[in-house]
Amino acid sequence: MEENQQEPSFEQLLNESEAREIKRVQPGQALEGKVVMVSKGTVYVDIGMRTEAQLELAEDDERYQALEEGQTIQVFVSKTKQPIGLSLDPVMGYGDMSVVRDAHEAGKPAEGKVQSAIKGGFEVNIAGVRCFCPISQLGFRNDDDRAAAIGQTYEFKIIEFDESSENVVVSRRALIEERREEKIRETRKKLIPGSVLQGRVRDIQSFGAFVDLGGLTGLVHISQLSHQNVARVEDVLEVGQEVEVKLLETRIDNAGKERISLSIKALLPDPWDTLAFEIGQTVTGEVVRISNFGVFINVAPAIDGLLPLRFMKQSGRSVDLDSFEVGQKLEVEVVDINTQDRKIALGLPGWNEEMRSSLKPGDELRAEVIKVIPAGVLVQGLDDPARGLIPKRTLKHTSMKQIVDQFPPQSQHDVILEEIDDRGRYTFSLKGQSESIDGKTLDAFLEQDDALNNNPFASFFKDRG
Repeated sequence: MEENQQEPSFEQLLNESEAREIKRVQPGQALEGKVVMVSKGTVYVDIGMRTEAQLELAEDDERYQALEEGQTIQVFVSKTKQPIGLSLDPVMGYGDMSVVRDAHEAGKPAEGKVQSAIKGGFEVNIAGVRCFCPISQLGFRNDDDRAAAIGQTYEFKIIEFDESSENVVVSRRALIEERREEKIRETRKKLIPGSVLQGRVRDIQSFGAFVDLGGLTGLVHISQLSHQNVARVEDVLEVGQEVEVKLLETRIDNAGKERISLSIKALLPDPWDTLAFEIGQTVTGEVVRISNFGVFINVAPAIDGLLPLRFMKQSGRSVDLDSFEVGQKLEVEVVDINTQDRKIALGLPGWNEEMRSSLKPGDELRAEVIKVIPAGVLVQGLDDPARGLIPKRTLKHTSMKQIVDQFPPQSQHDVILEEIDDRGRYTFSLKGQSESIDGKTLDAFLEQDDALNNNPFASFFKDRG
């Protein structure tokens, strides 16, 4: 060490320290300080004075939780008496009016903190300048939301500015409306039928879901949610959900309001494009709806077919509608496919089979009178497809009037099958009044042309003649 270089004396060090030390601070003054200690909501900050200044913050404040010892922060003087009080926000009443002036002249928003509620509105701190926001201009509809806004920071539009009187009126609502109108203008440019848009579900009703497209709201009708039948909109969507939709149309209704129709279904794969059914194929389906003209059956995802009454048969026998219930699983046959109209006709297995009798001579059955003809009485089995003749000569009454009176159409009688000839013709007798009729007698009768005149079942017998 050189001889002329001496260590500074204590007096020199003290003088240098006092020269660097801040003697006095002003309210609202902006300073840089170093965090010395963080303890129970109080932050001790070295701002260059003999004693640390104090910054009070709520322990649940995110800014408080982010502070650490040794960290350099910007602070504002809120109290000049010992201990010096500090704030992280500009101190209202000692602010920079140029910040507000520049924002007003440029028509740009300024960031401000809602300080407190006062008569008719709220005090807003913008760069330390005390501003007034009318209650209607804060942009919240109810008192709870307004109360929750105190202590929060938002952007505001300067709607009145008088620098000489330091009168500043601000509005958050005006800024929200301006941005909403700008968003609507941008969204409207995209409203081209067939375009695909992004949106958010804002409300759900029984008839569909309202989707916010960005300032404009469209409706996805329940029928446009899916290719499958949707019973409840809530089963498919929920409020707040982000969705992709296709624009079907925009129109003005009778009340002059704009209506925007949207579809989610139009963006989903069409199940008809991959349908691989063939006519005659047997498939398993589930009954989804019963009407007076048939039964609707779900045979594939999003594809329902109709089982009409005319195909509601098995082995030639009609099946009653009461035999079906919603949710029932059953096998059906694909009768017809119309991809253009998106329709599938279904039939029960055996729907096109002819009715066949299982009767043999000597069997008894209940039969219904079809008609009285000169040869006797034509009858149809109730529980069997067999139909045939009770010959006149086997009846106790021989006059036609007596036979007609005894056997009115649709009257029912117990009969016995007497014979099935080699032509498949059935001969019956009344139960308890049996007498066989030979085939020659029946052939002789059928050879008489007049015997079959006015007989609606003549073709039945002739086809078997």
